[in-house]
Amino acid sequence: MTSKEKLIDAIFRHGVLIDLHMSCWQAKAKLEPEVLGIEAPSPKLITLGSKRLLSKRLADKPKNIIAAARFYLNNRSHGFPLSRARFVPQEHLKVIVDKLEEYEVRFLESVEAIKDEYEMERERMLEQEWRPELERSLDGDPELVDTALSTVADSYPLPGDLRYRYAFYWTLFNISMPEDVSTQITNVKTEEAMDRNLQQFIGGCVEELQGKVTELASQVKSLVEDQGDIIAFSKTSRESIQAKIDTIKVLNFFNNAVVEQTVEVIKSSVDDPFPSRTGIRNAADAVMESIQGCMDDAVQSAVDALTGGGKRSIELE
Repeated sequence: MTSKEKLIDAIFRHGVLIDLHMSCWQAKAKLEPEVLGIEAPSPKLITLGSKRLLSKRLADKPKNIIAAARFYLNNRSHGFPLSRARFVPQEHLKVIVDKLEEYEVRFLESVEAIKDEYEMERERMLEQEWRPELERSLDGDPELVDTALSTVADSYPLPGDLRYRYAFYWTLFNISMPEDVSTQITNVKTEEAMDRNLQQFIGGCVEELQGKVTELASQVKSLVEDQGDIIAFSKTSRESIQAKIDTIKVLNFFNNAVVEQTVEVIKSSVDDPFPSRTGIRNAADAVMESIQGCMDDAVQSAVDALTGGGKRSIELE
């Protein structure tokens, strides 16, 4: 087994790729010049924009759920360069899938709400939102208004077709190299591209973890800035800090000791029964300095850890 095969095998022993497919009807109609009864402007100079076909209350619910689900997944996974999927460590897979199932239920409920109100909402939008605007734009000419309104009405899908405008599902998969193919790779460019993608993935994981540790240290430091020397963390703050520590530990699937030790420094300083502002600020500063200065060779360290090498340790002042 080549080094590249060993690395791919090691990566997908620690996690899987999850491809989250979500789509949503935008519920908007483009404002065409002929609909508004005006001369068509040059598209290079001006665009007329669009107008809602559903109320914001209805149209935005599934969109907001999609955004929340995407944010949740992205915050608990790593980007993968060979696809649009996200790499999820095995340890966290069940938790993420369970949460996505909750989002899916909420998404489907929001779509059902749209379907239940669709025909009434369509008539309301056409008569109360579109007709007054078209009457103003077309100087109240009833024939032109009715013609324009009919054109807008054609932008609405049939009620039975609404289900095809919304989607929320995911697929899980991994990547491997079949033996009869991998043993015959001789194309230098192919090997270089594979190396580059694997290095890019590991590098992206390292960079994400570095950012999360730095963000956590900054958060802890900011929480004590406005307090006296003897401080107290609220229950909400402690839970937020612990949740971020747990996420960082799970995402550190290649067991980088720099990450492990820095989050432990933060945890210890927060868990101190008598924390002091000076002590926590110093700990946070030490973490940020260490995580920045000790990650230069973290990509190779991660590769070594995944393929059987050791893991690096550091000393924090």
